[in-house]
Parts: sequence; structure tokens; C-alpha cells
Amino acid sequence: MLIRIVSNRNFVLTNDISNKIIPAKNHMQIITTHNNADFDSLASMLAAQKLYPEAKLVFAGSQEENLRQFLAISAHKINYYKVKQINIEKITRLILVDTRQAERIGSLSKALDRPDLEIIIYDHHPPTPNDLHGRIENIQEVGATTTILVHILKERKLKVTPAEATVFALGIYEDTGLLTYNSTTPADLMAAAHVRAWGADLNAINTFINRDMSAQQIFTLGELIQNAETYLINEIEVVISCISMEKYHGDLAILAHKLRDIEKIDALFMLVRLEARVHLIARSNLEQVNVGEIAMELGGGGHPTAASATIKELSLSQTKDKLLDILKEHISSSYTVADIMTTPAKSLTASASILEAKERFTRYGINHLPVVNDNMCVLGIISRQTVDKAIAHNMNDSLVAECMVSDISWLSPDTDLLSARKLIMQRHQPLLPVVEDKRLQGVITRSDLLRMMHEYMAHHPQLVYPKRDIQTYKKNLTALIRERLPDKVQNILKLVGQVGDEAGYAVYVVGGMVRDLLLRMDNLDMDIVAEQDGIEFARILAERVGGRYKAHAKFATAVLIFPDGFKIDVATARTEYYEHPGALPIVEQSSIKQDLYRRDFSINSLAIQLNQKHFGRLIDFFGGQQDIKNKVIRVLHSLSFVEDPSRVFRAIRFEQRFDFRIGKYTMDLIQHSKQRRLCDRLAGGRLMQELVMIFEEKNPAKAIIRMGKLELLHFIHPAIKANKRLIQLSGNIHMIIQWYNLLFLKHKIEKWLLYLLTICDQLNDKQAGQVYKRLNLGVRHIRLLNDVRAQTPKIMNRLYRFNDKAPSKIFRLLKGSRQEALLYAMAKTGSNQIKQTISFYITKLQHETPQIGGAELIELGFKPGPTFRRILDVVQNAKLDGRLKGRDAELDFVKKTFHLD
Repeated sequence: MLIRIVSNRNFVLTNDISNKIIPAKNHMQIITTHNNADFDSLASMLAAQKLYPEAKLVFAGSQEENLRQFLAISAHKINYYKVKQINIEKITRLILVDTRQAERIGSLSKALDRPDLEIIIYDHHPPTPNDLHGRIENIQEVGATTTILVHILKERKLKVTPAEATVFALGIYEDTGLLTYNSTTPADLMAAAHVRAWGADLNAINTFINRDMSAQQIFTLGELIQNAETYLINEIEVVISCISMEKYHGDLAILAHKLRDIEKIDALFMLVRLEARVHLIARSNLEQVNVGEIAMELGGGGHPTAASATIKELSLSQTKDKLLDILKEHISSSYTVADIMTTPAKSLTASASILEAKERFTRYGINHLPVVNDNMCVLGIISRQTVDKAIAHNMNDSLVAECMVSDISWLSPDTDLLSARKLIMQRHQPLLPVVEDKRLQGVITRSDLLRMMHEYMAHHPQLVYPKRDIQTYKKNLTALIRERLPDKVQNILKLVGQVGDEAGYAVYVVGGMVRDLLLRMDNLDMDIVAEQDGIEFARILAERVGGRYKAHAKFATAVLIFPDGFKIDVATARTEYYEHPGALPIVEQSSIKQDLYRRDFSINSLAIQLNQKHFGRLIDFFGGQQDIKNKVIRVLHSLSFVEDPSRVFRAIRFEQRFDFRIGKYTMDLIQHSKQRRLCDRLAGGRLMQELVMIFEEKNPAKAIIRMGKLELLHFIHPAIKANKRLIQLSGNIHMIIQWYNLLFLKHKIEKWLLYLLTICDQLNDKQAGQVYKRLNLGVRHIRLLNDVRAQTPKIMNRLYRFNDKAPSKIFRLLKGSRQEALLYAMAKTGSNQIKQTISFYITKLQHETPQIGGAELIELGFKPGPTFRRILDVVQNAKLDGRLKGRDAELDFVKKTFHLD
């Protein structure tokens, strides 16, 4: 037991601490604990208050679900305060229980700046570099802080009621796992006996700690088991399970214990995204994995065996990546490259001939050799396959330097094996030279790594036949592909995988097709990603199918066109960076994970591997499948909208298309991008492209209303207001376009144009022109928009004054109007009569023409000239008014009505 007294006053510690520390006048004492308080926190606070009866109980932040429920229904009235009810500036004594870290007490840490503040600490957590220190510290390595205080109460013979004893029991039993955790000490067992003797009701344990799981908890546990992945980090097996949820009611720690117990996990890290935060719950039975230290790196803390943290600024995938980096630092390896490398290494000099290289490969029976200069400095690698091809092309006398691969990676002897394995896998480099002081020291191959793993497994048989299969779980969508995709598309996907295998490429179908496959929606837009060179893969595939391809070298992409005209997009797995917000991306070759990470939202970051061995395997690094289940639109990282502000509009498009909702964290980022006016930096063409895609959706009106509510229409023009008129007009346009499409007329309208007119309806002509310029519209489209804006009010005004119902009069009145202007007038008018008139014109009148023409008039003896037009117009009017039916009737009408000169 450590009791440490620090004081600049004459102060003596006696058995009764509270009686010897006399509060001064206006002295405010508070007892507090860490954020996300549990039963040990509450029990410790309550026990400390018996030592310091004038102190107020203050929760520094939130409480775990179980504790909140207890406080809501407990018959024992516990008087506690929230931070906002406390004047922090008046605190003169701060009593900390179950923590001694400033970052875990929230805004109460502001009191630490007071020079006269007295700090008293009761805690059972191991020491850390960031620990606070008090004038009195009672720190013991026991299972619960409550245990420390229960023994003090027992020694001082202070009266404890059965209700208080029950709270103390909850604190002890919860933090010791019902006295079963390895961290449980004899002191905890004795404390449990004391509280039982004081009248603790053990039924409360069953009610609040050892209770059955709810349906939501069982479902969530199933998801955690399904998502769990096992990592062998420096010979230590670690399980990480990630899940994304918008809401959860219950104690996450219970799930961690259940997952660990069911799957017999020694080191578990559970990452749960709830709204804008990621919660880490970690448990370990291994000395090599101190989860308290690891959680501390993420802003949390705890014991070597149990710890937690709350991460606010990172996404789930970013938190996982950071956790893996921390684990690699904290879990030391006993193996390095020097332990398993082959030395001295066989090599070739750059000046050796191809024929000499062939002889060397044959002599040693190997497939790859490092290439060095005369000083044994590594220059590259050459393979047996390359040498064989060179010989087939009569290059026997060529130098090795001419055929070697010089873009290679190498290692130092002290590199850990995890880094070596990662480099071999990422670089697709079968051999890694080991270099020290620029000179070749040895080599390491895939075979060396496999041999090391085999030897390690032989000494750790529990890893050879694990009791769980969660580490190998990968979802396969082959059955769904067969169910949803046409045979032609299935055959293309299989062919892509087959060609990928033959060419040595890992190939995937990515993005929208995968997303819509999971949503069971039709989407045959095929995007293929090839690790290494996508353009070269498109060339190989085009040769196979007898098609052609168009390459876009700047973006490392190509379009493959099959003989029947079917197209697929092929891209190199790549990463992107942006020189400034709104700029086009700069593209660099990368891995499939980095390629998916550059995408806009998690639901679009999914891929399906097509190589024959793994055909149909779902690749989901960033929780896209879970977000599809939760119907959430979520960005992959916090700078997503900074890098590409157009994603703000894309988020709305996907939200409305799928009837999803934008996640809270993503919505916060949208609001932040609005405040920084990042959309102002979007090039007009890019903004227009996003708007056109929104306007081409099934129901753009919903997206327009959503943009209005989020005040995004201001970025098109500051004068656009999201008022009732805009909402009504958007809905009207949607209904009119739906009606028009059902007519199946030959004349196709430009749907996006009508919606752009809608959002610009409240603008004057000058302001509308500013919008067209902002969106970088072409001359043709500007002319069309101006024509429609000019014609629409004229059409409406004419029809308001028009009383003649003769079809020929209606025809002459509306003839020459643009189709978009007619539809726009139908949407804008409140008159059903005008709508019916325009509808009658579009459906019946506008395409009604005479069956006779100039040839028939010549046969009747009329001379060609302006008279023809006048005669045919009169015939058309008579036909529109129902007075003529058929060709013969039209000829008789002309004979009777018009006379030859």
C-alpha cells in the first residue's frame, strides 16, 4: 500500500483523515471520477463521501448505461451534481477516485490551475507518466478502488447502511468480474466479505451486472464475432473487432467480456463507432500486451488487463490503423531479419551476361538473384523468368543490368519480421536484399518467412488449430453474383479474374456495382481495379476478347470496349492527393486498400476480388457493409470534404437515392465545410457535374429540398432561398417530368435543365446569368435556358387570356415553343385549365400533320410556292378541329376550298 503525503503546511496523517483536514470558510470540496463512470466509480465516490461528508459528488462526464439505469431506479437516493452545476473557480479541494489523469475528468481539470487547490487521490490503476499527484495519495494494486475505501471505512468503524453496502458490492463485483479476473486480490475478497456483512443485497449483482443479454446485445455480439480479425504481431496473437453503430443501449464492456470468453481470446481490442466517436474496450491476459499503456496512447487508460478509451477526431478505420501502429510499437518482437536471412547471399554483377545468369540460376536452383556492382552495393533484382525470356529473344550476350528490375525495396538486418512480411506482400517483391552500410549482407524470401512461421507454429500449437474460426472469416458473394447478375456479366467477371491470374495481377470489381449488389439493386456499370498497371491489364484483356481500349495515362485508367460495344472501366489501384481543396486529384500507384481509402464514402469503398482462387470474396476495410445495413452515409476520414468539397453534394445524392441518412460525424464535417466555404473553391464544371447527377436521379426534388435545408444552394448563388415556393415548384417539376416520361414520346427533354431552372426561378435574368457563368455552361445550354425563361411567362400569359377552345387555335398559340418551356409552364401555373391545355397540345396536337403534302398538291395542278404552306396550314387546322379524317377527305377539302389560278 502506498500512502504519500505532500504538504507545505504542518500536517499529520491520522487514522481519521477527514477529521484532521478542517475545511476553511467558503471552502468547496468535490469528489469526482473519470468520464464514462462505472459502478466502481460511483461506489468509490460514495465511500469517499463518508470520509469527507462536506464534499459534493460530481460526475465529470457521462456514465455507463448500467449505472444510468441504476441511478434512475435506485431506492437509495444519491445526491450528485453535474459539472455545469458547479462553479469550478471556487473548488479548493478535489478528491479524485478511480482515476488520477487530468484528461479523464473533463472540464473539471480547469480547477488544477488554482495554486491553492488541494488534491486527494484514491486509485487502483497502475502509474503512468501523466498521473496527477496529490497531497494525499492512496494507491493500491487491487481489483477495484472501492476495495481501498471499504478497508478504510472498516478500520475507522464508520457506519455503513445496507443500501450503501450494496453500491460498494456493485463496484467491487463489476471491476473484478464477479471476483474472477486475474487482477482480483485477497483484499478484494475481504472487502466483498465486509460489504456482505454490512447487509449488501447480492440480488442487485444479478440485476445490474450478471444479467441476461438483450436482443440488441446478442445481435451486436454476433456482429463483433463476425467482424473479428486475428493479427499475429511480433509472434503475439491479437484480435481486433470493429463495428459501426448509430445507437447502442447497454454496457459495451459486457460485450468485450462475452466475446473474449466465447472465443477464448487472450488479447482483445474492440472498436465501436457510435455517432462521431470511436470507443475502445481492451482486455488482455498476456503480460506482453499491456492494454492500459496501449489505451493511454489513444487518450484513455486502465489496467494492464482491462482498459478503455474514447477517440473523437478519427474515423473507425483511422482508429484501427493507429491502433495497429501502436500495437507494433508496444509488442516487441524477438525475431529480426538478421535471424532468418540467407547469408552469404548469392548474387550477380551488373556486368554479367544473360547467359552467365542462366548458368547461375541452373547451378543454384533458385528463381531470383540480387544484382550488385563491384562494391557489393545492390542495384536491382533479376528473375529466372526474365532471363529465359531474354534468351528466347536472342539476348544471350546482353548485360544483366539491361534486364534487371531496379525499382526495388530492401531491408536492414534489424528490421522486424512483421515489416518484412508487409513489404514482401505490398511490393509483390519475392526477394528482399538485406543491406547494411549500402552493401549486400543477405537476402530474405517468401520461403524464409513461411519457414519461420512454420517453426513458430510448431512451438505454439494453439495457433495451428485455433478454437475459433473468426480469424479466417471472409464473406463471399459468389452466390449473390449468380443470383443478381446476368450471365454475360458473370462471364466477364470470371474472365477478368482468369486473365488477372495469368498476368500476375490482383484484380477487383469495385464501387457502385458492389454496393448495389449488396442492396440488391440493378447496376451493370463495371469498374475494375488492377493492382500494378491497370492500363497494361486493359491492353491484355482487350487482346483476349478481341476488343479495343482507350487509355488515360494521367489518371492511370482505361476504357475497355468489347466487340459488341459493352464497356468496362479499368483503373490502376491508386492513391490520390489534392494540391488544394476542390482541385483535381494527383494520382499515384498504390494498393487496393489505399485505392478504396481514397473513395468518397464507406458504402462506395467495397470491392470483390475476381482472381479465381478468391473469386467473390468481399473486401471491406472501412465498414461499408455495416453502413449499408445501418443505412448511413459516412466519409472515410475527417479531411474528405476539405480534399473534395463536391462530396458534400454527392452525400445528399446518395442519401436521397437510397433513403439513407448522413451520419452525425459526416454531417458535422459538412457543417464545417460550409463555415469554411470550401464549395466556393469548386470549379464550375465540377459543381455542375454534381448538380446534373443529382438532377438525373429518380426524384431530384428531395435532394433540392435537402440542399435547401442545409443552406448549400447559396454556393450556386447567394440569392437562392429555400422557401416554400422552391419546395412546391421542385415537387411540381418532378410530377410533370414523371407524367411526360410515361408518354414515351420521341422528343427527349433535358431533365437537368428543368431542375436548374427551378432553383434559379427566384432569380432575375442577371442573377441567372451569373449562375450559368459560375457553372461554366456552354453557349448552347445558356441559349436554351434563356429561351425557356423567356418563353415560359409568355405561354402562361397567353393561356390566361385565351378563351377559344378550338384545337387549331391552341396549336397555333403554342406552336414553336420549346418542350421544356411547356413543361416548365405546367409546373409553375396554378391553373388546372392551363395545365390541361398544354397537356392536350403535347399529347394530341403538336405531332398532328396533314397526310397530303407538296406532291399531292402538284398532282392537283397547283404550282409550287408560298401557297403550298398556306394550303397545308388550312388543311392542318381543319384536321385538328376534327373536320377532316383521312387522305381522301384532305384532297376533297383542297379541291373545294382552293381554286387553280
